[in-house]
Amino acid sequence: MQLKNLQQMPCAAFFHKNRLFWLGTALFSCYLSVVLCAIGRSSALFGRLFASGSLGFAAELAKLLAVALLCFAVLFGVALLWARRQQSPLRTTPPLRKRWFFVIFAALLLLWLGFYALEYPGVCIHSDNSFQFEEYFSGHHLNWHPVVHTLLTNFLVFTIGRGSLVPYMLFQMAALAAVVTYSLYWINSRVGARFRLPASLLWFLLHPVFAYMSFTLTKDVLFSAFLLLLTIELAELCSSAKAGRLHLALLAIAALGVLFFRNNGVFIIALLLPCALLLAKGRSKKRLLTSVCALTLVAFFLMQGVLFRALRVEQTPLSEAFAIPLQQFGRVVKEERPLAEDEAAYLDSILPLEQWKTLYSPISIDPVKFAEDFYGGVIAENPKQFARIWLGLLLHYPADFFAATLDETQMLWDPAAKPWMIFSYDSTDEYAFQIQHSPAPALTNAVRSGVYWMENSTVLHLFWNPAFLFMAAAIVGLALLLRRQKERLLPLIPCFVLWLSLALTIPAGLLGRYVFSIFLCIPLFLTLLAREEKSKV
Repeated sequence: MQLKNLQQMPCAAFFHKNRLFWLGTALFSCYLSVVLCAIGRSSALFGRLFASGSLGFAAELAKLLAVALLCFAVLFGVALLWARRQQSPLRTTPPLRKRWFFVIFAALLLLWLGFYALEYPGVCIHSDNSFQFEEYFSGHHLNWHPVVHTLLTNFLVFTIGRGSLVPYMLFQMAALAAVVTYSLYWINSRVGARFRLPASLLWFLLHPVFAYMSFTLTKDVLFSAFLLLLTIELAELCSSAKAGRLHLALLAIAALGVLFFRNNGVFIIALLLPCALLLAKGRSKKRLLTSVCALTLVAFFLMQGVLFRALRVEQTPLSEAFAIPLQQFGRVVKEERPLAEDEAAYLDSILPLEQWKTLYSPISIDPVKFAEDFYGGVIAENPKQFARIWLGLLLHYPADFFAATLDETQMLWDPAAKPWMIFSYDSTDEYAFQIQHSPAPALTNAVRSGVYWMENSTVLHLFWNPAFLFMAAAIVGLALLLRRQKERLLPLIPCFVLWLSLALTIPAGLLGRYVFSIFLCIPLFLTLLAREEKSKV
């Protein structure tokens, strides 16, 4: 068949012109190689494949390969379907009027309040929150958890609520519902988003993660709301010839929220600045976006300096940023690899070697760093020695380092992983907050059972899996790149940088609240594929 005739076939023309199939195949091959190496972490990277227990290993290998193949096949199939329909009109009905979004906001808030009533007074009261409450009573502040969030939490809980969690929970639920509704409003303004608005609304209404996270007492919820707002404003900037003052103000507010509500937020804004220079079209957009990023970074460091000085805030220990290297050390000690005298002495100065063996957990550094004898100050005292010891062990035991990294970061790449998205504690906090005393225990247990079933369902668990959602975002980025719409990659940058920062520093490998933002942003990412410009709403 001649090439010209071949190109007239819809699928063949798509493969030939856009080359999405070939690039997708290459991407999937790379992804499979990572999965294969990850499976080998329990068998010395395929060294004991045919040893005892090989049948169990082969079964696990087949399971994860099947899940990985299913994930990519579904997402790639969606991309193909989009490619077949991209030239056809996608909207036959006018967009919703503005007043309907007040109804959507109220519906979200009422739904989440219903879940909150069942789980009153909230979930996720754990050590992180206890540390923040302790700062209120002691007057001694530590930037381990962002000071702004600590001040906000304690103000709403102790000053406004007089010891009640309700004011904070209501504030957080309202803020999250407002940003989610704004994202739906923006999606509704896309002419080519006929099916995306109802699908996005169902995503936020039916997925239990939003209801439970709305009243989860952790900084990650408000941080994720700010990151979603930042994503919306970046998308608006890309689709508009000129940004209005309101959108400019919202962009700056979102950037400051990202900076102040997570310590790794500074990496997102800092890397967004050069990305804006590379991807934004036109000098005015480049100048506008880089100015906002630069000015918010300057404001952040100035305000942080003033705030830290006024409150005498203690800086976060440097060891908090070294979760992956510490896990690599722990893996080497756990496997009882031979150590040189200086290497053994250095690791022992951080934590006694016997405790490394007993406390090491493949998916979290917390048991090590919270040990009574742990002293992470060794890293800050002599960074050169740390680098020398780390490099020496890496050269001697690369397989252990690689396996420890994959174990710690599996939530970010493994579609079979089941992260902990919801926390429930049936205990009493030291500050006398009674946890999980539901007014309707039978109904609460029924709802929890349903949520548990969804989390562990063979298919539905994929929609709880951050790696699956990040893969979807990557395919959206690939499609935009192939369509030469590089500017539309800008809204993807914050989530991608978040993924990268967590891949380098994540302290717990299955703690899903770290990536709650990907659950919020995924409907908007899919809307970026719409070809048409926005309509009048």
